[in-house]
Amino acid sequence: MKEQLFLDALMMLFGIHIIHIYLSSFRREAIRHKAFRYTAWAAYVIFLYLVMFSSSRYPLLTLSGNVILLTVLLFAYGCGDLRTALFRSCIYHASRMVVEVVTQSVLLAALTEDPFVAGNLLSTIAMYIIIQMYKRWKGRDLAVPLSFRYWIRLFFVPVSSMIITYYAYAITLHSGKIFFFYLLSILIVLINYVIFDVYDKIGAQALIERQNQAYEQEISLCVKQAAEREEAYRQTRILRHDLKGRLVALDALLEAGQTAEAKREIEKMLEENSMNRHGIAETGNLALDALVNYKYAAASSEGIRMTCQLDVPAELFVAGPDLCIILENLLGNALEAVRQLSEEKEKWICLAVQFVKGALLITVENPYSGKVTVDSRGKPLSSKAGDHGIGLLSVERTAEKYAGEVSVQHEEEIFRVSIILCQSEILHEHA
Repeated sequence: MKEQLFLDALMMLFGIHIIHIYLSSFRREAIRHKAFRYTAWAAYVIFLYLVMFSSSRYPLLTLSGNVILLTVLLFAYGCGDLRTALFRSCIYHASRMVVEVVTQSVLLAALTEDPFVAGNLLSTIAMYIIIQMYKRWKGRDLAVPLSFRYWIRLFFVPVSSMIITYYAYAITLHSGKIFFFYLLSILIVLINYVIFDVYDKIGAQALIERQNQAYEQEISLCVKQAAEREEAYRQTRILRHDLKGRLVALDALLEAGQTAEAKREIEKMLEENSMNRHGIAETGNLALDALVNYKYAAASSEGIRMTCQLDVPAELFVAGPDLCIILENLLGNALEAVRQLSEEKEKWICLAVQFVKGALLITVENPYSGKVTVDSRGKPLSSKAGDHGIGLLSVERTAEKYAGEVSVQHEEEIFRVSIILCQSEILHEHA
């Protein structure tokens, strides 16, 4: 029957799409060459085609082929080594078998005729729902999170499709108009695919917009740093320009015996110099010293006690702009949180930057008040309107350049962010 043949082909394509979603649920560690991936896909499609047009005399052989080929696909996409890929392939097919058995059992209990066609469609849609939910849980840090209420609305579509499919099959089975069941099934599969595909496209676009906001923040930070350096250079030029004249004036005062006036002038010069020097960082690393000293001056001007433990060499494997992005966001967030404390609470920030065995460790601690709001990934949201975690997203993206990890803890009204950045040589040694 042409309709059944077309539905079988569509179900095969739908099954391939489910496999593709499953592959995208994992972080890819080392994606293999394109030729290897294309060959794996070609072998898998040919295998499914042969299974579709052959009788199921050897179910064990069919299952083994599916497990092996999905293992190859997982390995080709860098979803773990061969053992991990085999484990994940077995988990997928075990889940698929459980779904098929449950679906067929329910249909056999409700219908007198062979429910193979309806059972295949319903179990595929059910597996589609499960894989989408698994992708949301497993890959929650790879896409923009969707709130639970919207997921309930989204999954109302495939759940409703399953109910409609069941009753459509039951009605057409007794009326003999099986053509309408095939037509309805094809439309249901297409509708489910289109809806989830549109959601994926919208989610990808939203993620790009968040990343663009992070890029804009980084550009703004670079512009700000450049302006601050230019202002520092201007102040230095002014001091150097005025220094000769003021020294001549001091010499004249001393020649005239006006030592009291000369002393007051010297004290004035020292005071002016101290106003422009809030140095606490003297590691020799220009980017680190400049940013830490700037934040230290800002904290001191607001009565916030800032302690720094800096144990790093002058030359670091982390690029200066990347280091500034991380410290600017962490210290900026810390200052913002401390500013919101009540007057009776002690206001402080603790910064530690250490270079240990080829890795750079950065920790920022500060007190906070109120409740920390987190998103569905467990990441804290900024208290500033319209800036939901963009700063932390920028920090995480920068840390990923150095295979780094970002850890956030908030307990007993102490907020702590810890970052570890690894040197490439260290990564190769442990590879």
